[in-house]
Amino acid sequence: MKPIHQMKKAHYFGVFFLFIQFQGLSQIEGLSFSAYVDAYYSYDFFKPDNHQKQYVTQAARHNEFNINLALISASFESDRYRANIGLQTGTYPSVNYAEPTELAQMINQANVGIKIGERSWLDAGVMGGHFGFEGLISLDNALYTQALATEYTPYFQTGVQWTTEFDNLVFRAVILNGWQNIYETNDAKSFGIGIDYQVNEEIAVSYGNYYGDEGNDLIGEKYRFHNNFYASYDNGKISSAIVADVTQQELVSSESDGTVVFLTWINGYEINGSWSAGLRYEYVSDPDQILFSTLSPGFHTNIISGALTYSVSQDVAVNIEGKSYYGEESIWQKAGDLSNSTFMVNFGLTIRLE
Repeated sequence: MKPIHQMKKAHYFGVFFLFIQFQGLSQIEGLSFSAYVDAYYSYDFFKPDNHQKQYVTQAARHNEFNINLALISASFESDRYRANIGLQTGTYPSVNYAEPTELAQMINQANVGIKIGERSWLDAGVMGGHFGFEGLISLDNALYTQALATEYTPYFQTGVQWTTEFDNLVFRAVILNGWQNIYETNDAKSFGIGIDYQVNEEIAVSYGNYYGDEGNDLIGEKYRFHNNFYASYDNGKISSAIVADVTQQELVSSESDGTVVFLTWINGYEINGSWSAGLRYEYVSDPDQILFSTLSPGFHTNIISGALTYSVSQDVAVNIEGKSYYGEESIWQKAGDLSNSTFMVNFGLTIRLE
């Protein structure tokens, strides 16, 4: 048997070889390819042990040059069916994917869909999350890294999704293996909906939810009900969004429910054709440590992030971002020391090829 590191290299060389070979098929109508690379350097002034920053999966390594996400994708769509596949590497999948195999961690998306009637699609496989404001690709967000609310709701999910589009409204319904996982972790299935409504060219509102069993054989059934709501404004120069996420889940230690609350305010401003700025405030409360496990009795923190972006073009950007964390409890850990605050600086270089 090959050593594990040789097997990993074989996987990645195979992926890029296939991508190069498939480029010859790019002239087929409906078939397209893209690539995305997000490189970064991050510094956490609390200097966490083992260079691993706490509670985040984006730009997750301290005092280290690394690749957050390198992604190659292929998509096909015709009048009646469609398919997507995306393969990835980087510190984001290595930190965020709790999958039993490294091959599963390479899957960013892998799904197929058929059109039902004139307005609806039925898709199956590994897909992006069905609710939320910020996305995985930093180029599409106001700031370089994502909010904790984004980090602790699904970037991806596995199951089937029904999508119906009307003039100003998109409705989604999903049946899933669970909360951000590819492999099934218990015998239950999860359910959810997402509704996006475009009020006018500048204002949009959205609601999404998730209901499922997040328990296992050790702790038994523990049902989670998550709600996400946002309202956004974007006139092309100024953007702003207010996002609220509320998770309720049965506690491990009792039959009562605990609640996690995320409140997020995101703002973007285009200074000129090349420069833009982003500002975000977050409040996170998880007193029963449903999502955030700490050595302190709870988890309450405020986060203020500011970012400046220089866009070389629409698909190439250089980013600098500062993030200040301050909370009630001492949740940050390093070699036995605890602190209720920390400050991080992120530098990113992102490029997308289509």
